[in-house]
Amino acid sequence: MGPDVADVSDVPQAASSETGEADSLDNSTLDLGEACNLEDDRGAARKRDPMLPTLFLLLATSSGASNVKGSFTVNGAETKPSYIYAIARPDPFDQSKEGVEVLFATKPVPAKDLSELFPGEGARLLASIGADGTPRGVVLLYEGRQLSTSRNGIAFVKTTMDGSRIAGRISSQKQLLLGSSKNALELRFDITFDAPILREKQGKPPL
Repeated sequence: MGPDVADVSDVPQAASSETGEADSLDNSTLDLGEACNLEDDRGAARKRDPMLPTLFLLLATSSGASNVKGSFTVNGAETKPSYIYAIARPDPFDQSKEGVEVLFATKPVPAKDLSELFPGEGARLLASIGADGTPRGVVLLYEGRQLSTSRNGIAFVKTTMDGSRIAGRISSQKQLLLGSSKNALELRFDITFDAPILREKQGKPPL
């Protein structure tokens, strides 16, 4: 049988700066937002009080195009992401531990949008990495569709995952079929990356 797949509904996405310099953001320590389990329904955006702005902290000084190499291919059409964002989230398999969601994007994403379920726009690939460095699954955001697949057929070779940075190579070990059989998309990817890990917290409500 093929990998578990599920259609998921629209929401925004995340990216980084073309120059490779970190955006100027709040420099306080950050708490984690709620987990996103790629093997569950991710159709609904995270619920949060609009009076509580979300702030992000870059724990390193560089990110962006120089730190991502490779591509993902959908139905034979290759996409080379230029932007990468790694965001700390609870591990979907053990929410007492910290995992990382890594977003590979073709367009930059404003820092204020990084708290969205699927930050950014354009073709994107969102990978979930567990606390132990095991891939939990990926979500493909492509031509208005959001399709997820489980960890079957996905490999992550970790070179760094120390709480401040994540680096390594993530790839599909076979052709992944996403979506219903009639409108399924064929996905392959092989991406090497190095990125600072972002953490989020809610700011204080305005007086």
